Amino acid sequence: MQPASKKLNSRKSGSILAMVMIVVTVFMAITAGLYNLYSRGAVETKYAELDKQAFWHAESGLQDAHQRLRFDEAFRITAQGGVATISKTDYTVEVRDNGTGDLAANVYSYDVVSVGHQGAMERALKQKVDLLPTPGGPIMTKGHLIMDANTIVGYGPIFLLDGATAYLDDRIPSSGSYEDRVQDLDYMILGAGSAITGGNARENEDYYIGDLPIPADLPPMPAADSMLEIAQALIVGNVVPPAADLNLGGGTLYYNIPAGITINSITGPGTLVNTGPITFTAKPVVNDVDIVNDVSIISGMDIIVLRKNDFAGNALLFARNIDIDGMCNFLGNSLLVAYDPTGYGIILGSQSKLIGLAYSMSAFEMLAGTGGNSDTRVDGAVISHGDCTINSNSKVVYNPDTTGDYPPDGRVVRLGKWEELR
Repeated sequence: MQPASKKLNSRKSGSILAMVMIVVTVFMAITAGLYNLYSRGAVETKYAELDKQAFWHAESGLQDAHQRLRFDEAFRITAQGGVATISKTDYTVEVRDNGTGDLAANVYSYDVVSVGHQGAMERALKQKVDLLPTPGGPIMTKGHLIMDANTIVGYGPIFLLDGATAYLDDRIPSSGSYEDRVQDLDYMILGAGSAITGGNARENEDYYIGDLPIPADLPPMPAADSMLEIAQALIVGNVVPPAADLNLGGGTLYYNIPAGITINSITGPGTLVNTGPITFTAKPVVNDVDIVNDVSIISGMDIIVLRKNDFAGNALLFARNIDIDGMCNFLGNSLLVAYDPTGYGIILGSQSKLIGLAYSMSAFEMLAGTGGNSDTRVDGAVISHGDCTINSNSKVVYNPDTTGDYPPDGRVVRLGKWEELR
């Protein structure tokens, strides 16, 4: 028979062993639970990452479809007649005409469904895309449009971008048939917040079309690479003023004369660049062409063209501001670009004529002509980021044949909100 003390020790040892086993069991259970939680979290993290990547791929598919609708005519035609598809490693896209476009306005509407793939994950996005015509018309402006009496703007719409207002002289005709009035003012397409005042406002419905699409922004500035020529002139430009009568000989002449240079005549083809202003002297007679054969004139400051200068076709003037005096002529496919958004822009003097495109990062103004064949005239297009002012006895007649390849080819897309399908 064991002593009482030994029995007591035996019971204590058994109790300690049982407690140790319980603690070990609980610890193992907690460890297993933590491991399961960690494993599940790792799986969920991986799942979320795959899901996110699949979503990004679906977005890429939508962007791919946008570009093809803008620039790929064969893709557009396929979508209009059925289903146009895009198959890539990361996404597949289907594009269908949804039948809600306005064919009379050359506006098409599509449903685009893009499915992004990443591993076993898929995300699907759907978006409505409207395809609008490439902007084209006599005037496009982000600033206000101010039109005096005895002005003609025709052969296409005036685009007033968001927030712009058209201030029309009350003497702009409002009697007679619409066919008569359209020769004085063609229709306008207004952006959000745009409005018309004056011009016999009671008849504004004859001027205003609110159902057609408006571009989200103006086309980009043409001839932007001319900025590189100005930078080059800072480096290699001649500091000795040129002769008043220049023959460019097919090359480029660089000058770094901040005070400015004065030119009487130029024979091209070729390019003249100066970091400072360039001034063309006044001439005694009109229609005596003084700047001939594909000449580009680029200034880091202003270009000033005094009276009765005539430029042969394909002339480019690129400067901070361009000030053209009266009775100057720019023949076929000429391009005027004022690149300074803080400047006064382009001024086309009284009785001067531009056949081509005027593009101003700030304002544009046509000074008043004297009527008949002495009107101030643009035969082409005007695009301005600031106010566009058309004074009396002036005409802007849209002619895409005189603006070269501008605006650039490609449709404008208007995007609806996308929705998730899965």
